[in-house]
Amino acid sequence: MVPPQHLVKLLAGAWTLINQTNGADPTYPNVGRLFYTTSGQVSAHVVPTNPSWRPQSPIYGEPDSSTDAEWAIIGKRNLAYSGVFDMVVLDESEYDDGIVTHHLDIANVPSLVGKRYVRNFTIMEEGKVLRLRVKLTGQNNGTGLIFWRRLE
Repeated sequence: MVPPQHLVKLLAGAWTLINQTNGADPTYPNVGRLFYTTSGQVSAHVVPTNPSWRPQSPIYGEPDSSTDAEWAIIGKRNLAYSGVFDMVVLDESEYDDGIVTHHLDIANVPSLVGKRYVRNFTIMEEGKVLRLRVKLTGQNNGTGLIFWRRLE
């Protein structure tokens, strides 16, 4: 189901990762892009900047260009997915503007296909910053914040 256009316009566009408080190493912050389309599609890409997690010898399309161990480092630390999204806007009395759910149908980690990522969102700075509030599990149990700046 595609959300109503007046709601989609809140999120539609390209966003770049500017900060996150969800257990990521602040010494080497991740970089990423998040894309929402007006037709209800979402795509996210997040990669680390820690040099030890970004071996330089692997060449895409040439699996023998590096060791399996170096390829595994890349696979373990990178996140890429796409799918459709839906959203609801919350009452003005709520802390967040709304809730967006990403329904993953393609992912670099096969176990993510079919999963849902639910994020509370708030549009800040007159539409230039998107704050996502996420529930953390595992070692980082709690709530994390992910901030994205709209690309113009």
